[in-house]
Amino acid sequence: MKVIISESTPFYDSYTFNYAIYAKSEGDDFVKIYDHGFLPYTGNKDLSDQYFYLCRSLRIKLSSFSLNSENRRTLSKLDSSKINLEVLDIKIFANQKTSINFCLDYAKERFQSGFMGYDRLNYILNWSEKLRVFKFSYQNELLGYVLGILGSQFFHYWYAFYNLNFNSTAPVGKFMMTYMINYFKSMEMDYVYLGTCYHTKSLYKAKDFKGMEFFDGNEWNPKLKELKLRCKADDETNDNKDWLKKIDFKS
Repeated sequence: MKVIISESTPFYDSYTFNYAIYAKSEGDDFVKIYDHGFLPYTGNKDLSDQYFYLCRSLRIKLSSFSLNSENRRTLSKLDSSKINLEVLDIKIFANQKTSINFCLDYAKERFQSGFMGYDRLNYILNWSEKLRVFKFSYQNELLGYVLGILGSQFFHYWYAFYNLNFNSTAPVGKFMMTYMINYFKSMEMDYVYLGTCYHTKSLYKAKDFKGMEFFDGNEWNPKLKELKLRCKADDETNDNKDWLKKIDFKS
């Protein structure tokens, strides 16, 4: 991989000079890129190369993961014997109008950052040959889709689109995430990456799973208490200072 540093807005009053850090794929397996805290960047559809951005990424170390009482409670909401998990052909999926509309409608309703249009979804579906689409069905009813990157020893749980009209009290999104983590544990993979973890609203991805680690900019950190402090600070902080100027989390 090749690391690229892009200068961003300076805040001279606090001596904070920001740089966004990216990685560019050079035909590798992505294992090293993910292990260094990077996630796929697809915000600019005009980019022909594969870029990744450095962030507070979250992953589950599967050697340390086992189902706890909360995970079992989540999975018990649906009869696992009635779950059907399929890996779909990307090209066929991308050309199924009903499937694409299902994902776009979900994104319009639930994605906080706003509407994901057809062009961006199509760009994501063509972003890497490592992309996989998993289809969840329950008693022949569509439960949802999970789009993710499958590396040699990891899976990135990237996007989930689920049935908002599913007639059940089950937490469908949480069910699919828990199911997939446990599924890749059974496949003897090393990690499942769960995207970014900023603000307290994202802590649901961290607090319920054994083996949680977050990338703190220097290393993978297993301290949930520290992650909660950082997420709480995300909610409360409006200044432009970096962490070194605010608090030493290592003390």
